[in-house]
Amino acid sequence: MQPEHEVELLRISELTGFKSPVWIGDIATIIETKGIYSWDRYGRFKHYSPESETATKALDLLARLYQSQNDPESGEWHDSSEIEYELSCYCWPDYDKPDFKSLQTTHAPQPIKPAHPSSGQTKSENAYHGIILGLLKYIRGEFDGISRHPDYRSDTQLREALDRFMSAYPGCSSSNTVKRFKAANELVPKGG
Repeated sequence: MQPEHEVELLRISELTGFKSPVWIGDIATIIETKGIYSWDRYGRFKHYSPESETATKALDLLARLYQSQNDPESGEWHDSSEIEYELSCYCWPDYDKPDFKSLQTTHAPQPIKPAHPSSGQTKSENAYHGIILGLLKYIRGEFDGISRHPDYRSDTQLREALDRFMSAYPGCSSSNTVKRFKAANELVPKGG
């Protein structure tokens, strides 16, 4: 039996992006004080108290995400997209959304540690830039045994193609592609 009306959900994964105005610590405080909503093993949507195993699992996932975003020296790399997918299972319905604005005055977030002292970038940003640089080097034929892609002429031509074919996707604007390519090309290898 389907519910009579769809409920709008505020998922934790929507609150944990780099540009989100909500701090991970505030999300944890809400879970610790109000609990969290999720689905039980039968697919029923319900509220879980702050002391529940479900709330504890959501808090553990938040801690892993915070560590992967803010502690590059930990040596432990988590795939943030996997953590964010798991966090999408935890939410609040529109009729019980938490008031994060009231909490933000009581917390002061720690500064994000840069992954490389001179880069000013977070660990996740360095990972994305490293992947972009690897793909660029592969397309350019800069790896031993790999030939340059026959359609590749320049990074500019590649950026223009991305702008033409990928601009509808989040993060693929022309200005962002220019910035990301530049940051990728300036990436310094470990120990370099």
